[in-house]
Amino acid sequence: MILALSVVGSASLPLLLLLPLPDPRRILAFALAPSCLRCRHPKLFPLYNLTSPHTPHNRHHANTPRIVPLPRLYHRLPPLRLRAALPPLRPPKPDTSPFYPWRSRIASAANHVDRTTLYGLARQAHDQGQPNFAHYVQHFLSNTGAEATVPVDEMMQAMPQFRAQVHQLAEFKARLAYRSLVMGGHGAVTFTSFWHEYTATSEQSWDWYLALGRFVFSVTGVVRMDEADRVAGTATVQYTVHVFDYCDWDGGRDLIIGPFRFQEHEMGVLQVVGLGREFKIRGSSQSQIVEGFVPGNEFPLPGSG
Repeated sequence: MILALSVVGSASLPLLLLLPLPDPRRILAFALAPSCLRCRHPKLFPLYNLTSPHTPHNRHHANTPRIVPLPRLYHRLPPLRLRAALPPLRPPKPDTSPFYPWRSRIASAANHVDRTTLYGLARQAHDQGQPNFAHYVQHFLSNTGAEATVPVDEMMQAMPQFRAQVHQLAEFKARLAYRSLVMGGHGAVTFTSFWHEYTATSEQSWDWYLALGRFVFSVTGVVRMDEADRVAGTATVQYTVHVFDYCDWDGGRDLIIGPFRFQEHEMGVLQVVGLGREFKIRGSSQSQIVEGFVPGNEFPLPGSG
């Protein structure tokens, strides 16, 4: 009979030694550790008794971490599950974006007056029906630089043109994934699009024109096909829309909001004197599910239920 000795030379390089045993009725697995994690004393002890407080090694180490016997390890492996694709990596900041070194100059009294004026402008914009623009102005003036969220579902409802572009991109990616399913025979195929640029205009939505202007969006999802779907020749599509933008006030907008005048270049001045800070905007829509999908048939618009 063979005795299996697991010699743990390091945390990542275990060695296995096979030695003959004189008694074939006793088959034991031993682990030779270089030292105890607490007392630093080398010990030789049975592998299956590591958690017992009655062994010579563990009488004073009752809380020794549990070690599972080698034959049972494969039962503890988690099952493989297919998850929806993650959004693409954050896009780089455009080379044409201006650079405002934060807090590189001392703020003047006029700068503090401009900052107070912008708070009043944000309140006025909120009262006029531009809550997202007001929120991002106040977030900029909070001077934290923390990432802000964006309600993507609300954006698609407010801008039908943007919603139509999302719908076109999602249908295109779902059609490609469907073809891969039919040809490859897999149960599901994930997809991730590149970042696509979109510009919100004042004709579409004053709120999103002021809040974001130009931004990028992406679509990720999964197309699944079970046995019943294969018989019917259909699939189920589940996808999500992602939006990202650098709120660095680089659009050069200049307009009047109530009694206030909004000049975008002033935001950069406030960042330089440390009274405001640009930030990133990121958000994802609710999961959109399309059942009975077949390329060429009707593909519902996002958010249409």
